[in-house]
Amino acid sequence: RNLPLFSLPEPVPWQSQAAADGSAAFRLREPRHLELARRVLPPEGDGKFGFVEGALMAGGPGIVVKVQDFHWSADKSAVAVRSQGSRRFRILGVKEHHIETGHPPLLLGKVQLLADQDLLRGPAMEGLNFWMAKDESGSRASQLKAGDCLVAVQGVPVFESMESWSATHSIAKGVMVVADGPPRFVQGYLMVPIVPSGAVELTMFRQTSANHAMPTTSETELREALKSFDTNLGSSS
Repeated sequence: RNLPLFSLPEPVPWQSQAAADGSAAFRLREPRHLELARRVLPPEGDGKFGFVEGALMAGGPGIVVKVQDFHWSADKSAVAVRSQGSRRFRILGVKEHHIETGHPPLLLGKVQLLADQDLLRGPAMEGLNFWMAKDESGSRASQLKAGDCLVAVQGVPVFESMESWSATHSIAKGVMVVADGPPRFVQGYLMVPIVPSGAVELTMFRQTSANHAMPTTSETELREALKSFDTNLGSSS
């Protein structure tokens, strides 16, 4: 079935809205969101809708949330809901259902629930909180730069690029990588490029305790170094 979709004006990860217990509260007033509530709340619905974390397009990320409790205003012009995040999904397609002339339509998404291995692409609360923590210079994420060292807190995939969903290989827990530039949110996920190529989800990494800047090496330079190593190895035999 089509899943009613809810998104904020600027899509953000669910964890940025959720409390420590993983739940988040919203007050719905717009016609499209009131229609969403009528469709998903008892007695008509099962209490589930989709919270969009990125672009409203094929491939965009989101999370299925389950309404835990709700309260309609006396005149039914608003409804307060508290929901708990559950499974992540990828948008396969979106269609519009117009509610009132002159108002944005309710969006209905055909979605694919993600397998367990895909959940690594979903930022964990602990990791997001770590990188979004601020001091007088800004958040940890905003201060990360090329050459900074990161260590994996669990096994993670390495993606072809910041925007790619294709993984080229994986990194084991405890392995150190070097950032090849600053991180940024891509479709709701905090990604960072790494040396010599590829990108990882930053929330699955922490800065090393002695995080000294290291000179970065381009992929071309690395390949040339390996070629030279192979040549020297062959000539010594």
